[in-house]
Amino acid sequence: EADESINVTLISSKPASFSYDVTVTAMDVTATDPEDYHFDEIMVTFPNGETTVSINVPVNNDDINEMSETFDLQIAVNELEARVLPGTPDVTTILIKDDDNVFVMFDPQNYTVVEGSSIPITVVLDKPAAKEVIVTIDTTAGGNAEDPKDYQFFTCEVTFEVGDTTNSDCMIMAKIDEELEGDEYLIASLSIQGSPSDVLPGDPEIAFVTIKDMPPVTDEDNATIIGDPLFEVPLPNPEDYEDDPALKDASLCYEVHGNSGEIFNLISDGCTSVNALYKEGVLPNTTDLNFMSKIGIAADGVTGQCHTLEFDVDGCKALFDGSEVPLNGISSDGICVRRRGSDYTYIVSVPNCGTTRRLMMWLSCVNTTRLGKPRDDGLNFKVLYADGLRPTSHGLLGQFWNIPLNVTKYNGPFGDKPMRKNAYTVTILPPGSSTTRSFVAHRGPRLWDFRRKPCLYAGNIHAGPAGEVEKDGSVIEGKYTDYRVNDLFSIYLENPDFSKYTGNCTESFGTPSSG
Repeated sequence: EADESINVTLISSKPASFSYDVTVTAMDVTATDPEDYHFDEIMVTFPNGETTVSINVPVNNDDINEMSETFDLQIAVNELEARVLPGTPDVTTILIKDDDNVFVMFDPQNYTVVEGSSIPITVVLDKPAAKEVIVTIDTTAGGNAEDPKDYQFFTCEVTFEVGDTTNSDCMIMAKIDEELEGDEYLIASLSIQGSPSDVLPGDPEIAFVTIKDMPPVTDEDNATIIGDPLFEVPLPNPEDYEDDPALKDASLCYEVHGNSGEIFNLISDGCTSVNALYKEGVLPNTTDLNFMSKIGIAADGVTGQCHTLEFDVDGCKALFDGSEVPLNGISSDGICVRRRGSDYTYIVSVPNCGTTRRLMMWLSCVNTTRLGKPRDDGLNFKVLYADGLRPTSHGLLGQFWNIPLNVTKYNGPFGDKPMRKNAYTVTILPPGSSTTRSFVAHRGPRLWDFRRKPCLYAGNIHAGPAGEVEKDGSVIEGKYTDYRVNDLFSIYLENPDFSKYTGNCTESFGTPSSG
C-alpha cells in the first residue's frame, strides 16, 4: 500500500510486423475503486516489433487498518484484428497489502477513585481495526495499593468488535477501610491477545489509578443534616472571603423546618437527586422539629442507566433498585453502598455524570443526641465528598455547594439589638443568575453538634425564624415549599424554576405532575 502504485507488464508471445492495441479493464474483488485503487479502462498499444508494454496502476495509501485486498486486471483484444488473440493468462490478480497498524492505549492515563466507589478503566484504539481485537488488563505492574486489601480487580479482557475504538468494561472498585493511610495508587497495564502483527501497544500502555483515602467516619462526624433538620455546608475557599482567621474552615449553618409527611429535595444536580421524607417529632415540645425517616436517591450509573437507592430508618434497611442491600454491601454500575459493621451506618458513593466525579454520602440510623435534646430515632445524613456537585446544583442543601460566597463584616442592626458582635453578611450570586441575594449570619464557635469549629448561623424566614437571625432575606432561594416533591425518587421540584436535574433518570420518572 505504501508503494502508492504498481507497474504491470503485458507480454506478447512474439513480435509483430505491425502495431496493435489491446484494452485493459479493472474489476473489483475485495478491493474497490476508487477507495483502494484507481484505474480507468485504457487502450494499450504494442508498437511494431515490441513484445512488452508496462502500465502503472495507482494504489491509495490510506491510514485505515484493513485486511489485504485484491482486484483484477483483464486484457481484451480488438475483434477486428484477427491476427491478435488473447493469451493465457488474460487476467492478473493484484494484491494490496495493508500496512496500517492499530495502536492500543489507555485514555486517559490517570484516574482517581474514592474509597468505596468504582471507576471504569478505558482502553482505546487509535483507529478501527479490521478484525476483532482482545486486550487483557491487569494491575500487577506496581503501586503501593494492595489487592484485595485496598481495591478489588480481576484480570479483565475487553473485546473490540470490528469498528469499535473505545471500551470501558473493566472496573476497579476501591474498598473502604477504617485506616487513615493517605492516598495510594496502583498501575494497570495492557497486553494484546494473539500478538497480531498489525495491532501494537500504543502510548500510554500503562495507567495510574489513585485511591483517595477517606478518613474513618464516626457518629461525631455527622453534622450536615441532623434532626429537624439542621444543615451544614463547608464554605468554599473561606480564605478568599475576608482577612479574618476566625472564618478559616468555617461552615454555613442553617435550619429549615419541613412539613411532617412530606418529601423535600436535598440535592438536585446533573445526574443525582436526593430526597428526604420528614416525620413528626414525637417527644415533648418537638412537634415542630421534624426529622428524616427515609432518604431516596435517584442516580445515573456510569453506563447511563437510572438506579434508585432507598434508606429507611425502620429497621435501618437499604434498598438498591428495590432489592435489600446485603451486609457486605453492593457495587454496581459505578454505585457503591457499604454497610459499616453492625452499627447501622451506610456509606454511599455515586458517579455524578462522569467517572472521575463522585458524590459520597454517609447515612446513619443510630439513635443520636443533638443540641441537648432527648434522643430521636431518625436518619442522619452527611455529604462526605462532593467533587461531583457542581455550581449549578440545587436543592435545600445542594444549592450552597461549590458556589462562591462573598462574606463581609456586618455592623448594622441585628434583631432587637443595634449591633451584634461577629455578624456577617453573606452574599450569593447563583451561577447563571444576574440577581444576588444576601442574608446576615452570626459566627459561632461550634457546629450544630457542639464540635468546636466556626459556623455562620443563619435563619430562614420562610421556614419560621430559627432565632439566630431576625432579618429580611432568605437563606435558601425561594420558599422551602418550592423544594417539595411528589415521591421519594421524584426529580421534579414543586417550583420548576428550581429543578436542575437533567440526568437519564428523567426518562424513568416521566414528566412532572401538575401542582
